[in-house]
Amino acid sequence: MSEHTPAHIDDARCCGCTQCRLVCPAGAITPRTARCRVEEDRCTGCGQCAGVCPLRCIDEVALSNQSD
Repeated sequence: MSEHTPAHIDDARCCGCTQCRLVCPAGAITPRTARCRVEEDRCTGCGQCAGVCPLRCIDEVALSNQSD
């Protein structure tokens, strides 16, 4: 499995429009009480969600302490 950088949604800025969820090819974004959430283990780091976010509240963040 190749390393990737999962998306991160800033809860304080997310309006819950779910545009990110609609374009996610991995199905890694789930709705959560008026906000969306990224399931990091499913996220492939493609960046499509960040590209459609009207509030630009989605960033890619490096995984830390990745050990198996």
